[in-house]
Amino acid sequence: HRSGARSVTRRSTASRQRGVTAEGLNLTTLLAVTTIVAAGTCVQATIGFGLNLLAAPLLLLVAPRLVPGPVLVANLALTAVLSRVNWRDANKTAVLWAAVGSVPGTALGIWMLGALVPHLLTLASALFVVAGVGMVASGLPFARTSRAHMAVGFLASIMGTTTAVNGPPMALLYRGERGGVVRGTVSLFGCWTTALSLAALESTGYLDLDGIAAVVVMAPGIILGIAVAAVAASRVSHRLLSTLTLTVSLGAGIA
Repeated sequence: HRSGARSVTRRSTASRQRGVTAEGLNLTTLLAVTTIVAAGTCVQATIGFGLNLLAAPLLLLVAPRLVPGPVLVANLALTAVLSRVNWRDANKTAVLWAAVGSVPGTALGIWMLGALVPHLLTLASALFVVAGVGMVASGLPFARTSRAHMAVGFLASIMGTTTAVNGPPMALLYRGERGGVVRGTVSLFGCWTTALSLAALESTGYLDLDGIAAVVVMAPGIILGIAVAAVAASRVSHRLLSTLTLTVSLGAGIA
C-alpha cells in the first residue's frame, strides 16, 4: 500500500507541474511570478545566491506548481552562467568535497518526498527555508575543512531536492570572502547539486519533460533580473540586498 501511495504522489506531483503549461496562469499570477523571479535573479547575480531562497517560498504561495522542478531548472541556468563568469575565483576543491556529501543528501531528499504526507512535507519545506535564512543571517564562523564541505553538500542537497533552496549552507561557509570567491564557489556547487536534484526527481517520477517546460513562464523574470542587476550592482550595497532577501524569505517561510 505504501509503494502504491508513493506512486500516486509521484504521478500527482508530475501532473501538477504539467498543469502549469497546460492550464496556463492568469495575468495577475504571471506578473507576480515575473516580479518574484526577477527580484531573486537580481539578488543572485549581485551577491551569488538568492534566487531560490527568495523565489521558492513566495512561488509556493502564488504558483506552487513551479516548485521544486521548474524553479530548479531556472536556477540551473542562472548558476551555470554565474559559474562561467566567476570560474577563476571558484574554489574547485571545495566544490568536489561538497559534491561527495550531496549524493546521500539527494537520496534522503527523494525519500522525504515519498515518505512524508503533503502537509508534513510543506512544514518541512518551510522549516528548511527558515533554517536557511537563519544560517546566512547568523554570521557564525565555520572552518572550511573537507568534512565541513561534505556536511554542507549533504544539507544543501536535501534542501534543494525538497524545496529548491540549496544556497544558504555554502553561502554561510563562505561568508566574509571576496565577492568573486563567494559567487564562483556557491554558483559552481549550486550548478552541480541542482543538476543532481533534477536528475533524481526525474528518475523517480517527481518530474517530467512537461514539468521542466514550465520554466518558460519564469524566463521573462530571469532576463529582467539580470538586466536590473547589471545596473544595480554598482549602486546598491550587497549588505542591503542580502538583508532584504533574508527578510522576505523568512516571512514567506513562516507564512
